[in-house]
Amino acid sequence: FKILDRIGQVAYQLELPPDAEIHNVFHVSQLKLCFNPQTATDHPLPNDPGNTSFIKEPEAILERKMVKRGNSDATKVLVQWKGEPPTQATWEFYYDLLKKFPNFHFHT
Repeated sequence: FKILDRIGQVAYQLELPPDAEIHNVFHVSQLKLCFNPQTATDHPLPNDPGNTSFIKEPEAILERKMVKRGNSDATKVLVQWKGEPPTQATWEFYYDLLKKFPNFHFHT
């Protein structure tokens, strides 16, 4: 999958298919370097919609910051994910999280 952004020192945001219902930021330990896309194996995403054990959910918002997103200002939040220590928190766009997790109360 194509890398969209480097998040901190140890995480990358990937371009996943639109129907992927998983978080698109991965720790470097979960990624495999691909030197030649023509020889890369395309690994399909799991297609069992009932199996949500791998979908991370936010636990807490640790920080907020304003960034540029295209020509506009946007809010990014540092998200601690359920079952993960704060050291594994990732920066996410606030409104993207609101769309993915409408029932979560995003307070810092």
